[in-house]
Amino acid sequence: MEKKNAKFTIDAPYYKLGDIGSHTKKIWLIFHGYGQLIDDFAEPFASFEQEDHCILFPQGLSKFYLKGIDQKIGASWMTSHDREMDIANYINYLNFIFEQEIQPFANKILLNVLGFSQGGHTASRWIAKSHVKYDKLILWGSSLAAEIGSEEVKNHFGNGKTSWWWAIRTST
Repeated sequence: MEKKNAKFTIDAPYYKLGDIGSHTKKIWLIFHGYGQLIDDFAEPFASFEQEDHCILFPQGLSKFYLKGIDQKIGASWMTSHDREMDIANYINYLNFIFEQEIQPFANKILLNVLGFSQGGHTASRWIAKSHVKYDKLILWGSSLAAEIGSEEVKNHFGNGKTSWWWAIRTST
């Protein structure tokens, strides 16, 4: 049996908090972690809304039931099955968002990228593959994607500031 791939256009959601215009100083691109939907993930960020900031929340293209049918739904950026195709698809999706929302203002604003958990790997892959210029990259509970080599780190992650954050919870 021969496996084939179909190329076609899909609609995929992303959320936008605030407007982008001449008044905008910062754009945040924030990536959720494994099993999260932007509906829930974006909600706590609403308190950060400022007139001169815009926050964009893309969502992983694969959705699934977290515990069973008729239960809560989560999203994933990719799995090990057809991994490279999943990565290529989300890179195209993120490039579309960048071209539509950010690129027209790219030389006038600061672009901050925050990736939580699986979203950190996604953000770092997107930066490495798309050569996006950013001002700050924050990886929260994450790291650069494992396949990103030292040459890519030098070429794509030296133009901005990169921070890693891990939350450690202890019981008392």
